[in-house]
Amino acid sequence: MAELAHHVRRNVVAYLALLVALSGTSYAASTKLLPKNSVGSAQVINGSLQKGDLSTRAVAALRGARGGRVFRAHKGHRGRKGQRGAQGTPGALGPPGPPGNRERGPI
Repeated sequence: MAELAHHVRRNVVAYLALLVALSGTSYAASTKLLPKNSVGSAQVINGSLQKGDLSTRAVAALRGARGGRVFRAHKGHRGRKGQRGAQGTPGALGPPGPPGNRERGPI
């Protein structure tokens, strides 16, 4: 572990320079080489776009009409009622409660 920390400390400037060079190149390629709205349906792989990649209007267009009864899952039949189990053993008697108030006030 100490060797790894020593290596990172010695090469931190090189890693930062590499990060800046790669990020600047990718930014330039994405903004200058590709015009706006240049990606078409031929370049998009099926299943690669998420809901966040689409505009609000496109997401609203994705909602269709709700399916009828044919497309809903069928409810299964109710099973037979099982037999009643044997009565359990009675539990132990609990301790007596506190004495109650025998006087009754107005209702």
